[in-house]
Amino acid sequence: MSKDLVQIINNIDQEELGEVLMDIAEGLLYKDANIAICKISFDDLKNENFDNIEKLDYYEYGDWDNLSYYLSEKELERIKKQFDDDLQMLLEDDESDVDSCYGIFSSFLYCNDAMNDEKGYNFEYKDFVWCATD
Repeated sequence: MSKDLVQIINNIDQEELGEVLMDIAEGLLYKDANIAICKISFDDLKNENFDNIEKLDYYEYGDWDNLSYYLSEKELERIKKQFDDDLQMLLEDDESDVDSCYGIFSSFLYCNDAMNDEKGYNFEYKDFVWCATD
C-alpha cells in the first residue's frame, strides 16, 4: 500500500468500510461469483463516502485470465494465496461447511484515481484498501 493510502485508511471508520464490503461479498452468493473487484476515489475514501464505491466486475474463483484485466499478475498471486489461506482456516474449523475456494466470497477494494475504463486498470498491492470475506 502507498503511504498516502495507509494514512487515509488509518483515519477512517474501518468498521463501516468493512460492513459495506461485507455486504458486497455476501451479495456474491446471488451472482454466481466469488470475487468482486471494487474501486473508490481518494477523496471518497478520505471523506468516508463509502456509498460511492464502484463495483467494477464480478468473477468466479479461478477466472484469473479475466481478472487480469483489473489486477497485476503479482496482485493475482496475492489473492490466490489469500483464498488458499482462508480455505485452510475454514477446513480446520469444525463448524465450517466450506470445502473448496468456491465456497469463499470476497470483495476487494482498490483506490487509484489514475486508473479507469479509458486508461485501463492494473491494480497493484499499493492500490489495495480493504478486503471482506464471507
